[in-house]
Amino acid sequence: EFIYNVSHFTAYSSIETAVLYCPITINVSSVVANNLSANGTCITFGEDNIVLDCLGFTINYSATESGNGINATDRTNVTMKNCNIVKTNNTIEVADAIQLNGTNLSRVSNNNITINGSANAGRGIQVELGSNNVVNDNIVATNGSVAIAIGNNVNRASHNNTVSGNMLYEGALWVLSFSDSESHVIANNTGLASGAGGGLSFEASNSTIINNTFISVSQNGILLDFVAANDTLINNTGISQTNNGIAINVDLTGHTLVNNTGTSTSVSGIIVNAGATNNTLIGERGISASGAGIKIQASNNTLAFSSGTSTSSAGIELSGSNDSIVTNNNG
Repeated sequence: EFIYNVSHFTAYSSIETAVLYCPITINVSSVVANNLSANGTCITFGEDNIVLDCLGFTINYSATESGNGINATDRTNVTMKNCNIVKTNNTIEVADAIQLNGTNLSRVSNNNITINGSANAGRGIQVELGSNNVVNDNIVATNGSVAIAIGNNVNRASHNNTVSGNMLYEGALWVLSFSDSESHVIANNTGLASGAGGGLSFEASNSTIINNTFISVSQNGILLDFVAANDTLINNTGISQTNNGIAINVDLTGHTLVNNTGTSTSVSGIIVNAGATNNTLIGERGISASGAGIKIQASNNTLAFSSGTSTSSAGIELSGSNDSIVTNNNG
């Protein structure tokens, strides 16, 4: 006769390890069993093909030195999910909550991140030199530092990453490239900023940006910048108080915009800057209180079936727009 006395059940399987303290390097799939605190970095991924599930527990990191809440550098097929990650020391700088550097085929999902401090405090989620990653359904709150960054400004390219369903407070979404970076999907994200941060700054090519809303006081709501080319924007909303709602920066080519809305209090709702050619805008809506609703400052662009509205300026303003196709618009 066998008698089994079961006092409680664990929240993890036989192939998972419970994380009870940090700093720690995990080499198998793990679950966090209690709140954690670290002077610098808390959890480091030491192997590929594993999962970290925080089960809603909190990781406090960088109490006394720069570090990361979770570091998955040079890993493949890892997942970090259901974590509350907090950087509480306002004086520590350059301390990203989640760091993926050289990380591929991985997922950052359903985390709640808070970064306290200055604009240099650290990024919520940093994907550097990584491809085929998914960053989805996270909530990131900062004091003006970047909420999510894909790529970096030091010649490190990223490809085929998906950023979707994230909620960003006070921090921008950056997709950066000083080299070849392309084929990203940016979808269903919302960014709200009342201070100096916010907005989507996009520098990659051959990518899709769809169903996003970015609201900023001082930055462009949505900015295509630097080397961006041949991107497709569909059903996005960009709003700015002191900058443009949606902007295609100088000398950028080949973008397609369909059914987007750009709103600005001070400048243009939607602007195509000088030298930006061969862009197509269809079904756009530009709204401004004091600038042009839609402003085209370059040649060889197409504007069709769009509307521009301004309280005190032109609904649609064309300057230096030789050889452009402008048809069936209101403004």
